[in-house]
This record gives sequence, C-alpha cells and structure tokens, in this order.
Amino acid sequence: MVVSPDHQRKGLGEAILSRLVAHAKKHLTKHIILSARLHAIPLYEKLGFNKMGGVYTSPKTGIKHIKMKLVL
Repeated sequence: MVVSPDHQRKGLGEAILSRLVAHAKKHLTKHIILSARLHAIPLYEKLGFNKMGGVYTSPKTGIKHIKMKLVL
C-alpha cells in the first residue's frame, strides 16, 4: 500500500490497514505478511505487525523494505 505524499500523515494508511485486518479476521485468515518500506515500520508495528528477517532492496523499485507479519 502506498499513500500519496499529499495525503500522508492524515490517518489514511492506518484506516485502510485496520479495515484490512478486520476483514481478514472475519474471514478466518491466520496471518498477514507484507513488505514494508522502512519509514512505515512504526505504523505497522502500531497495528501489531512484527519484523521478519532483514532489510532487502526491492528489485522492481530499488526501495528498501522489510517483511512484516501479523498473526491474527
């Protein structure tokens, strides 16, 4: 998920992720795994995600990411 720079820091990402988590729980999903940009780690941690492994660079974008997981 990427939020346009003009709309960052307004709670949109958190709102979208919260709805995603609620939807996943409703459908009995066991966990969510995602690739987070490094600057977004605090947002994902706030929602209960934990880091998995180390930092890597996306071959498509050249941007550094880390895998994160939320057990539901």
